[in-house]
Amino acid sequence: MKTKHTPTPWKVLHKGSGAFEISKGIILICNRSPRSNIEESEATGEFIVKACNNHDNLLKACKLILKGTAYITKEDFDFIRDAVKKATPKYLP
Repeated sequence: MKTKHTPTPWKVLHKGSGAFEISKGIILICNRSPRSNIEESEATGEFIVKACNNHDNLLKACKLILKGTAYITKEDFDFIRDAVKKATPKYLP
C-alpha cells in the first residue's frame, strides 16, 4: 500500500451511549455508533487509539531487541522501557 495513514497521535472522543469518534485535529478517522455495552464500546475506542499511537515506538523497540547485540545501550533500554510503559499504563519498571 503506497498511501499512508493519518499521522498520529490520534484522540478518542466519547459521544455517550457507547458512541465514539477517533480523530486527528479536525480529521475524522473513525465514527462508531452507540452499542448496547457502553463500557466495552468506550474501552474499544481507547484501545484503538492507544494501539495506533504506540505502534511506531513498539515496533522500534522490538527491532532494537532483535538487533542481536550482546549489549544494549542505556539509551536503547530506556527507549524500550518507555515504549512499553506508554502502551501499558499499569506497567512497573
